[in-house]
Parts: sequence; structure tokens; C-alpha cells
Amino acid sequence: MGKTIKQNAKEYDVTVGIQSADSFREHAHFFISKIPNDMNKAHIYAANDFGGLITSATNMAFAIELYLKILRALTGKNIPDSHHLWELFKKLPQEIKTHIQDNYNKQNPVDGNDVAALEVMIAPSNQSPPNRTEPRKEPSLKNILITSSNTFQTWRYMYEIMEHKVHKPICYEYMRLDLIAHLVRSTCIQLSNKTQ
Repeated sequence: MGKTIKQNAKEYDVTVGIQSADSFREHAHFFISKIPNDMNKAHIYAANDFGGLITSATNMAFAIELYLKILRALTGKNIPDSHHLWELFKKLPQEIKTHIQDNYNKQNPVDGNDVAALEVMIAPSNQSPPNRTEPRKEPSLKNILITSSNTFQTWRYMYEIMEHKVHKPICYEYMRLDLIAHLVRSTCIQLSNKTQ
């Protein structure tokens, strides 16, 4: 086992937490690695492997959640019983947030030449989905974490969403979520090494 952190009545193993998150992220990559770099082909691929899309989105979100919870433990912050990615991130120490944000801004693919996200419109079976009218938000770290905050619940319970009687667009920002996972993981490793 690895470094342990006690918090209230619970004890957290940093190494096991990171290894668990790594495993979920690796499973998400199985689907991501096959996404064509052409928007039409990417959506066809996702439609043909919808289960893979659901699994990848769920696993990536859970990996980020675990990395964020380990980072919170390493910085002395409480670990709430929540899957909400933005809530887990926003109360980290400012120095940590700035470090992750700066690296995200340097590495974020914003030129629009690559396929970076897959959007699915959930629609009642007897209706055609409307054309998308609202533009997608700027892909800042904050916006990606906010719009992806409930990805773990939304995608794993997709079958419940499909029962709804309204159209609902959901987006899997796989490239940016993977970047965020990488940056939070790297920060966890750096902090863990400093405190050993």
C-alpha cells in the first residue's frame, strides 16, 4: 500500500486511490483511442458503439472524481460524498487551482481542428430532435467541469434519461476531460512525493 491520510474518522490510501482512478481512465481510453478525427465519422463511430460511449464517459468522470478526492485529501480538504466535479475542484487551495488552470490553458485544444467532444441528443422515440440553437460554451476548465459535473450519474443512468419526454442534449468532452484528469493526477503525484 502507499501513503495514507487520516481525515475525521476515515483513512485514505493515496496510492490505491490514484491506481483506481488510473484504471477507470484506462478503460475510458479504450473507446477514446478509436474515435476518428472527423466529426461525422466520430459521431457514426459513437452511434455504432453507444455502450462504449456510455462506459467511457462514466469511467472518465469517475476517474476525475477520484483524482480530485485524493487531491483534496492531500491538501487537507474534506472529501464530500459527491460526484460533482466542479464542487470538488472549486474549494481546493488557490495555488493548486491556479497551477492546474494555467497548465490547462497552455494545453487545451481550442483551435477547433480536432474532434474534442461528442454530443448526443436524447429524444423521445416518437419525435425528431430539434436543431441545436444555443452555442456551446467556451471550453474553459471551469465550464468543462461545470457542464461535465454530473457526467458520472447522467451517462451511467442513460436508460432513465431516455424515458423522459423532453429533448436533452448531453456532451462528452472526452479530450478536455482527459487533459483535466492528467493535470489533476500529476498534481496528486507531485504533492504526494513532497509530503513523503
